Amino acid sequence: MYKLKYWNVVALLLTVMFFMSACDQDELNDNPIPDPEGTVLVQMRNRDYGRTEVYMEEGNRGGWFYIDSGNNFTGSAYVSFISVGRVNGLKDVRNLPEYGWSESVAVVPHNGYFVRYGSGSSYMRIYIVDYIVSTGGGIIGATVKYQRGFIPENLQ
Repeated sequence: MYKLKYWNVVALLLTVMFFMSACDQDELNDNPIPDPEGTVLVQMRNRDYGRTEVYMEEGNRGGWFYIDSGNNFTGSAYVSFISVGRVNGLKDVRNLPEYGWSESVAVVPHNGYFVRYGSGSSYMRIYIVDYIVSTGGGIIGATVKYQRGFIPENLQ
């Protein structure tokens, strides 16, 4: 009888631990939001590993930005960034925060951003899918989704 109770307790503890670990993880929605039309997916290397540049307008016009050595978005003159925090995809980057623009902002997986050129004449929205990691384990860039010419919903 003692063995039966012991195995029941062990089974119960394993079940509780399984459900606690499943609930404790900070995971994204299992049903990702489909990307909006016009989404571009790019592997952006940081400054130390090739410096991929993204332009605000097609044809390599307007302002541009890249990921610097510290894994922050940095851009040309008149380019600024604002984070909207953790989102489920590019389509979740909709409303422009009221304040918080910066010339540089940390690149964080699963976060959304707006990029502005000038005083608000041109916007992009960005979503960070994940870091690109070298075989040695260091961050060498990020997988990025973006959409040019986006007008935030709260400015329409």
